[in-house]
Amino acid sequence: MPAWWSLPVTDELAARAGLPVRLEKDGVASALGEVWSAAGADDLVSVFLGHGISAATVAAGEVVRGATGNAGEFGGMPVEAHGRWTEVWEACQPLQQVRRGIDAGLLPMGIPLDRASDVRHAFERLCATPSAAPLVAEAGAALGSALAHVVELLDVPRVVIGGSAALAGGDVFIAAVRERLAVRLPNGPFPTVAATAFGEASVARGAACAVLQADLAVPRPRRPRRRRRYGASTGRPGARPQHRPPLVSGRVQGVGSAVRVTSRDGDVAFAARAS
Repeated sequence: MPAWWSLPVTDELAARAGLPVRLEKDGVASALGEVWSAAGADDLVSVFLGHGISAATVAAGEVVRGATGNAGEFGGMPVEAHGRWTEVWEACQPLQQVRRGIDAGLLPMGIPLDRASDVRHAFERLCATPSAAPLVAEAGAALGSALAHVVELLDVPRVVIGGSAALAGGDVFIAAVRERLAVRLPNGPFPTVAATAFGEASVARGAACAVLQADLAVPRPRRPRRRRRYGASTGRPGARPQHRPPLVSGRVQGVGSAVRVTSRDGDVAFAARAS
């Protein structure tokens, strides 16, 4: 939405609501949720795949935002997928996958492609169709090809994948990402690859954590950094400590897609719900 590029959204919302407002990208919010809530999340790449695709890097426990706050937009990275060279967003996007499914006879004609809800339902139906597994896997492999460059550049031991499209792709999609990374990085570093444990609540959880991090001035727990080790033949990183101390001044609770954050003294709370 070009007309929104110069619009001071947070200032406008704060003026109308009479409350402080924070703005985070969905990918950054998802990464913040991983940092605050998951063990071993000091260094990772968090990928968010919904209508579009973005990523956020966490280094030494901090989200890397870039000079303009727009770090992680790698959707234009070229990959070879679906029989041709294309951009990774086009190889994975639900709308494009639904179109491919219709062309292949995996979905019926007449699906309203101009309505996001219909596209999402069709995409979920496509991902649940056994005969569509190769199409879902091709999208996962395309993401794996793009992530190989990201992993090599940033030297991260962990990749977490979330967003409605990735969750709909399920194990077939995640396995394809993992397998393509193994092919592209035969000598390491080979990261662990998994879907987020927080489902579609990952963004709401991260939004709540952003409040803890900034407005409540709650420091995120830290643990000593350890040097990564690689096996001589596999290139896989050695064991990493999984223990994370409890939050020093607050807690994050999630029920379904709702997240509530409360300070330890109980007098401050924030709630968010994923759309």
